[in-house]
Amino acid sequence: MLERVALHQTRLNLPGLTLDARGVVIGTHALVVTTSLDRLVALLAALSDDGALGALGAGMAVLELAPQLGARAWALRCVCDAVDVADRLRRAAALVMGHTFVGAGRHFVEHRDGSSPYGFDAPSTQAAGEGLALYHRAYRHACAVVRELPPTRLALALSPRASGAAVKSRARWILAEEGPGRALVGYLARRGVEARVGEVTGRDALSGELTRRLLFVAPSWPASLTALARATPGFTSFVPVASGAAVEEGFSHPFSLDAFADFSGPRLTLFRGRGEPPIQLDDGAPTVSVTSLVRFLATESPPLRLEASRAAVDATTMKLRVVPSERASPVASAAWVPAGELEWLRRLLYLLGRRALEETTLALTAEGALVRSRAGASLPIGVPLRAIGDSVLVPAGFDVSPSLSARALATALEIGPGDLVLLRREGAALFPADSFVSAEAALVAGPSWAPLRAVRVDLAALAEVTLVNDDVALRPLRDLG
Repeated sequence: MLERVALHQTRLNLPGLTLDARGVVIGTHALVVTTSLDRLVALLAALSDDGALGALGAGMAVLELAPQLGARAWALRCVCDAVDVADRLRRAAALVMGHTFVGAGRHFVEHRDGSSPYGFDAPSTQAAGEGLALYHRAYRHACAVVRELPPTRLALALSPRASGAAVKSRARWILAEEGPGRALVGYLARRGVEARVGEVTGRDALSGELTRRLLFVAPSWPASLTALARATPGFTSFVPVASGAAVEEGFSHPFSLDAFADFSGPRLTLFRGRGEPPIQLDDGAPTVSVTSLVRFLATESPPLRLEASRAAVDATTMKLRVVPSERASPVASAAWVPAGELEWLRRLLYLLGRRALEETTLALTAEGALVRSRAGASLPIGVPLRAIGDSVLVPAGFDVSPSLSARALATALEIGPGDLVLLRREGAALFPADSFVSAEAALVAGPSWAPLRAVRVDLAALAEVTLVNDDVALRPLRDLG
């Protein structure tokens, strides 16, 4: 029988057990005991899916136990000095009907559960000999350790299973037969794929003859070549899951291989699907770039020289074109008003305030008027214009092709200081700086003086005026209106 540990208890009977800051029993190691090796493999797979296998870290070992009473058992021993990690280990062990123990050295006691939140302690110790002493509420066993196996051995014995999950990593390891592998070297070099290649030698399983294959390691395999690597005969594509391990694409390993120290390099392990045995490479990752294996041909032609030729520059001259643009146009600061809408422009200027008239200038031509406003307000009539720099205007929704900077465009059009150029699909027009006048000056016309002729008035010719004073009635103002 076990004793439940109480809150604030300070003394424990079993050697190697301690209490953490919350008063929970913990040791230096954790031990999960299962009844078969298959259940132990299922435990490691469950810990991989839960993400707890990586938290266990190095120091894991698989033990084959021989209890004094009962059948053989298999156990997973790992370094564990945190109660939270032991709790995750107990929850995963319960799924495979395993028992979780904590302790140190040769004595291990059952880990806490809901019936005893602070853990358990044994009232007395049991001789463990050269093996382990297990203290459980249902039994006490002295188990001999038949053998100890590294978990890596189990990982190598398991074949990856088919998986349809999408692969997010772009890194690939490509194992190619010698013939197509030599062609792949030049293909990757021409495509500019950053990859390294090394030779893999081995013995054929049937004939015993020496075999040669090439291993390509690419940190970023192009997506366009994914189908090539998987569908071409002689190529096998692997997805790296650890710095020293990769699984064939389309398959997944039951364990999280990055949790095992043996798969952290420099040895490389390639896990193949369809029940094929894994391939282990002791030489490590290849270090030769595919570009260094491509043969370069020298040429005896003289080097090219750059000469400044005016004729060559004129041959490349291009005409400016005003083309529709997909970019959003900014707020228009000018407008082109055709001649047919000048009357509407005159009426609109009457409605503008004094400040708007002062900030508006226009240039009149036979075809229309170019109206600018420093306030940035756009007119509801005419064609809105957007500015390219300070001296070029184009209709809103259009751009200049080829796309030039404002400075280069002003230089190409030879625009003087203060001048303005309007570029339309119908043509271009230059507006000198002195062609613009203020809107208030253009609105007010000069006076036309008309002489007035004085006429002499003959007073005798006027009719006699008689004033009549009638009585005031109810409507004294009836005759007014």
